Amino acid sequence: MPRISATDWLEEVMPDEPSWRSEDTVRLAPILHAHGIDFLDVSSGGGHPEQKVKDGPAYQAPFAHDVKKSLDASSKLIVGSVGMITSGHTAQGVLDK
Repeated sequence: MPRISATDWLEEVMPDEPSWRSEDTVRLAPILHAHGIDFLDVSSGGGHPEQKVKDGPAYQAPFAHDVKKSLDASSKLIVGSVGMITSGHTAQGVLDK
């Protein structure tokens, strides 16, 4: 099960510099699936001192949601999320989306 960083959170602090962004992850996910990956854990950031992480309950779930909704309806890729999912209520909210 690979974990992928959906963004390195540099879009706002270094907008003119190349960085990994959510749209890059959305494009990469089906390529990984085509190469045999069947479960993708979507996380984010942690690798640059200038990054500005916008954390909060389930703060990485929107990245996983973007990946999932971009996939073809017949895709069997399972997309997981992490990031401050600390209660059943929060987890159910993520699943309901």
